[in-house]
Amino acid sequence: MKIIYDFGAHNGNDIPYYLTKADKVVAVEANPELANKLRERFKDDPRVVIIECAIVADDQKVVVFYIHNDDVRSGVDPKEDLDNYKMVKIPAQNAAEIIKTHGNPYFIKIDVEFIDHFILECLLKNNIKPPYISVEMHNIDVFCLLVSLGKYNKFKLVEGEKVPTEYPAFKAHSAGPFGEDVNGEWLDRNQFFELISKTGLGWRDIHASL
Repeated sequence: MKIIYDFGAHNGNDIPYYLTKADKVVAVEANPELANKLRERFKDDPRVVIIECAIVADDQKVVVFYIHNDDVRSGVDPKEDLDNYKMVKIPAQNAAEIIKTHGNPYFIKIDVEFIDHFILECLLKNNIKPPYISVEMHNIDVFCLLVSLGKYNKFKLVEGEKVPTEYPAFKAHSAGPFGEDVNGEWLDRNQFFELISKTGLGWRDIHASL
């Protein structure tokens, strides 16, 4: 069975695409309002499992979550004036434990606003290394972890802002395709490091394959 994990599912706009690539999608969303919408949207599809919680790399069971007026900026680690956020306490689950519960991944998407590298490290240290993975790259540690702990050797870059124009089937703020569906050739680690040295970090997803 092919299982895709959508860590930071947001409004679920990537899920219909994921369902064409896998038998089951486990969508994890921390924002209670968005999680409710996901449950309603996919209530008739048993292939979609919705988990309402924050994803953590430790054993916390409850965390403070900051809901931004612009919900794509919500997260557990706000990077700007708190006047734009509403604080709520929500349940939390360890990233590796979620996967141990639901099955080995074919693809994992990690987009959890500024703590992506912590979640990635948690997965890799638990020997969770799917054939395909994508991680939002606000921190160079993401690339370093994929190379050093994950032993990933093929990389592609997806510019978040350009997804709707490069991949018209996807709406704004969607993650877009993964794996072989991402435009361009796979780069080795040296080629990819040279690329990000020029383009920088930020709203960019690094896609890796073994």
